Amino acid sequence: MAVIAAPMPGIRSKLNSNQIKGFWAAWGGWCLDGMDAFIYALVLVPALTELLPKSGLTVTPGNVGYYGSVLQA
Repeated sequence: MAVIAAPMPGIRSKLNSNQIKGFWAAWGGWCLDGMDAFIYALVLVPALTELLPKSGLTVTPGNVGYYGSVLQA
């Protein structure tokens, strides 16, 4: 039977270069994803104000909020 030793609490190993690159790639992707969501939020109301009447819907705060949240989801 194999015995697996648990890591000692408080002792950390250094990250290798691939782990560091992976961290920075994930962090950069997270930042860009947040930027995309922020830009979308800036243009949500003007875009839906123009697009809802072309879809046969009235432009009300409720419709803009509802369809904007569906699009954001």
